[in-house]
Amino acid sequence: MRTFTRISSRQPCRLYLAHHPSQPSPVHLASLSGTACQVKESRALKTGRGFATTAPASDAQAQRRWANSLLTLAIETSCDDTCVAVLEKERTGAPFGATPRARLLFEERVTADNRAYGGIHPLAASESHMIALAPLVQKATACLPSGKPDFVSATRGPGMGSSLASGLSVAKGLAVAWQVPLVGVHHIQAHALTPRLVEALDAARTAAASSTSSAATPTTPTTPTTPPLVSFPYLSFLVSGGHTMLVHSRALNDHRILASAANIAVGDLLDKCARAILPRGFIAAAEASAGRSLPYGAILEAFAFEGQDTETYSGYQYPRQRCDEMAPFESGHGWRLEAPLSSGVLRHALRFDFSGLNGAVIKAAGGDPHMVPGGPGRVPKVPKSTGPPAGPKITLPESERRLLARGTMQLAFEHLASRLLLALKTGAGGGGEGRDAPPTCLVVSGGVASNQFLRYILRSALEVHGYGHLPVVAPPPSLCTDNAAMIAWAGMEMYEAGWQSDLTVLPIRKWSMDANAEDGGILGPDGWVQKRAQ
Repeated sequence: MRTFTRISSRQPCRLYLAHHPSQPSPVHLASLSGTACQVKESRALKTGRGFATTAPASDAQAQRRWANSLLTLAIETSCDDTCVAVLEKERTGAPFGATPRARLLFEERVTADNRAYGGIHPLAASESHMIALAPLVQKATACLPSGKPDFVSATRGPGMGSSLASGLSVAKGLAVAWQVPLVGVHHIQAHALTPRLVEALDAARTAAASSTSSAATPTTPTTPTTPPLVSFPYLSFLVSGGHTMLVHSRALNDHRILASAANIAVGDLLDKCARAILPRGFIAAAEASAGRSLPYGAILEAFAFEGQDTETYSGYQYPRQRCDEMAPFESGHGWRLEAPLSSGVLRHALRFDFSGLNGAVIKAAGGDPHMVPGGPGRVPKVPKSTGPPAGPKITLPESERRLLARGTMQLAFEHLASRLLLALKTGAGGGGEGRDAPPTCLVVSGGVASNQFLRYILRSALEVHGYGHLPVVAPPPSLCTDNAAMIAWAGMEMYEAGWQSDLTVLPIRKWSMDANAEDGGILGPDGWVQKRAQ
C-alpha cells in the first residue's frame, strides 16, 4: 500500500538538470530560463481569438552577429499555438567538440482561446491561425538582419491537419517570395532537440560575457570550449497532450521508439483528470488570474501542491522493489487507484497505458468519463453559450481532491519511470550487449516536461536504481510547450545536414520518428531533397 506522504528531508530536485548527490554540481540547463534563453514571458495580450506571448530578443540588431552564420524564420502551427521565430546560428568557427552558438532575434506565440470549449477545438485553432499568423510574420521580418533568411523552417507534422496546413502554406509562400529553401520539420524531433538549442543560446551569452570581460582581462578566453551536455546518443521522454514516447536518439535522424502510449497520452490524461478533480470554478479562476487559456494539467499541478514544499516533495522516494512499484495508491478514504499495467502479461512490457487510470480517477471524483468535457475520443462540441465548462458534480471534500490530484500524477509519472528503468536494465536504451553506446543523458521535453513533480520522480527513480550518474535535462517551461524556436533549431540541424523540402510537400497528420515504422520515420515521407551538407 502506498500513500503520498508529507515531506521530511531529501536531496532537492534540480529544476532543469538534476544530478546525483555524490557528483559535483554541473552547469545547469536551469540557468537558461527566461532571460538566459532570451524567451521572456510577458503579460498575455488579447489578440483576436487568442492570447499572445511576445519574446523579442533584447540583442536583436540590424546585422548578423557572426560573419559566417545561418539565419532562419520558423513557423509552428501543429495545434492551437501560432508561433513564429527568427534564429541565427554560428555556422563555423567553434572549437572541435564545443557547443555551437545561437541567438533568438524574435520569438512570439499566440494561443487560441479555447476556454469556451473545455479543451482544444480544431475550429478555434484554425481561426486563431488565420488571424494571428500574418501579423506575427510581419513583425518577424522586421527582425531579419539581411532582409531575408537563408531558409524557411515550418512544422510539417505530426499534428492537426488544418492547423499544419495554415503554417506550411505560409512558409511555402515565403520561401518562394524570398527564393530560399524550405525545411519541413518533424514536430516531435524538434522537441527532442530542444535542449541542444538551449545550450547553443547559453553558449552565445557566455561568449558575449567573456568578450566583455576580456577587455579588462586580456587573458580571458573569448570563445567557450565547453562540450555539449546533450550529445548523441541519449534517451528522450516526449510527453505532451498528444504524445507519450520513450525514444532512443542515436543521431539527428536515427531515433528508435522504445515505448509509446497505447491509447491516451499522459498530457491528455492530466487534462481529463483535471476537469474531473478540480473544484467548480477553479479553472476559470486560474485562467482569469493569468488572463489567458492555461493547460489544465498545469492547473492540476498547482492545485495538488498548493501550500506544499515542491523543492523536496517531502519524503517521496521512488519504490525500490518491483512489488512496491506496482502497488495501488491507497487514499484511506474509501477509494484507491491501481497502478497502470500492474498485473498480467503486460506488467513487464515496454509500453504505456493510461486508460485504466483515467477511468478510475474520474470515477473516484464522482464523475462519468464519458460525461467529462473532452472525454475519451470526443472533440468538445461548440457550446451554445460562452464561458468555461462547469466543474464536475462531485462530493469529495477539497482535501481529498488534492490527494486525488497528487495520486493521479504520482501513478502516472511512476508508470513512465518504470518503463525507463526497464529500458535501461534490459539494454534497450543503449549500453547493453548490443552495438549501442550508453546514453549520455535523459532528455524530457514536451508540454508535460514543465511539471516539476515529473522531473523529481524521474530523478528519484534513477538514483534509487543505480542510474544516478545519468543527467536528467529539460528545457525551461517556455520551451517545453509548442514554440517556433525549437522548429527553427531543428530546421537548422536538418539544413546543415543537407536536408531540404520540396515545395510540393503536404502536411502529415501522423508521422513517426522511428525509421522502422511503416512510414519510414523522419526521412520516410516524400518531399525530402538531399543537398551537400552545409
